[in-house]
Amino acid sequence: MAEEEATNKTSRMQEAENQNRKAARLIRIHNINIDGLRRTKTDLIQPKIHNIFQAATFEELIQEMYLSKNNLEDLEIFHPVNVFIDAASDKKSDPVDLDVTFRVKELSRFSAQFKTEVGNHESRLVIGGKVRNCFGRAEELIGTVAYGAKKSTTLQLSFIKPLCGDKEKCLTSTVHQETIDFVQSSFKEISRGVGFQYPIFTDFGAHSLHFDNIWREIRCLSDRSSWAVRQESGHSLKSSIKHVFMRDTRDHNVSPTTGHLLRFEQEHAGLGGLGDTKFHKFFLECQYNKTLPYNIVFSSSLNLGLLTSNRQSRINDRFFLGGPLSIRGFQMRGIGPHSEGDSIGGDALWAAGLHLMTPLPFKPLQGGFGERLRTHLFVNAGNLGYINSSNFRESAQELVRGYRWSYGIGLLIKLGVAQLELNYCVPCRAHATDRISPGFQFGVGLTFL
Repeated sequence: MAEEEATNKTSRMQEAENQNRKAARLIRIHNINIDGLRRTKTDLIQPKIHNIFQAATFEELIQEMYLSKNNLEDLEIFHPVNVFIDAASDKKSDPVDLDVTFRVKELSRFSAQFKTEVGNHESRLVIGGKVRNCFGRAEELIGTVAYGAKKSTTLQLSFIKPLCGDKEKCLTSTVHQETIDFVQSSFKEISRGVGFQYPIFTDFGAHSLHFDNIWREIRCLSDRSSWAVRQESGHSLKSSIKHVFMRDTRDHNVSPTTGHLLRFEQEHAGLGGLGDTKFHKFFLECQYNKTLPYNIVFSSSLNLGLLTSNRQSRINDRFFLGGPLSIRGFQMRGIGPHSEGDSIGGDALWAAGLHLMTPLPFKPLQGGFGERLRTHLFVNAGNLGYINSSNFRESAQELVRGYRWSYGIGLLIKLGVAQLELNYCVPCRAHATDRISPGFQFGVGLTFL
């Protein structure tokens, strides 16, 4: 008797499960409608929503609608994006036919911006405008004019074209003109050029490919510029390809507390005889961050750079070192080769840093804005010089032996978009030509050694 009841119960459960499965299969998408398109082409939209037709259950339909809605929002040309479900208007049968309707509103075609930016070494006032969805496939035309606090001016016009409708696969074409004063080296650089950039995203990290043609002019800032700088004056044409790889697991790109950064950049100029500037340039940046007990953050960093050029590089291609963003306790570009007081750069560098960031010990400042303040302890070391290709090993050893180093303590302020440091620096080892800056030193920027 018990076995018969158990068998009946099992059969009833199987029958109920079969009915649920049958009911779940009674959904089919008959039409997908899109309301609100004016300039946007339908061939851009169709791949973003086509998977809705594959939904076989109501649950799958909701999931596919959510994904399609996100795909449309990621194009950054619609706001808002609303989705509706209704019974099919022209057909009623079994399974149940449904219509899905997307109602979108295209963003304004023109927009303007007026903002300030904080970058490494200076802040800038940026005025610009944008044309969205230029040809109906999420293209963008962006023009900006930027004025820096240190007499830099940048004019730039960029056209961004998503490939296959994917905003992560955009070909960017840029025309620009830039003027920068390098006071520590007593020259001004004026560059005009065109460039192309294409990103590639992988599970391990992000790649970026660049091709640039830049006409550059170097002018002396004054009659007192050194002879080494005067020799560099004039025009040059740089035609280069560049590859940048970056893997970033940090929790914040300016003031991280955990994670690591690996960034490798290589640039090759003059390939195929293009331009009159020829060099191969490599730069590696590593950073590791870890949160210790008592909310103490430990950070370590290492930078390596190498430029090979057979003496055909120019001063505006070389490396420079020193300042509140790199080796603290030295003036900006204060480390390495100098000529008559002007920093002329080097073709090889290494720089390392160790940091401890701790909460403020004063309880009245804890909480609120006080959480943005940290005590900062640091040790920096590094060197900048030249590498003799005929005796590479000895040159590299000399670069290591001739290190500079400094230590200090200070206050770090997290601003979200940038980081401010006020440190008391003690340079412990420097060369006669270096420009040291003992005592208090202030720095603001996005990346610090």
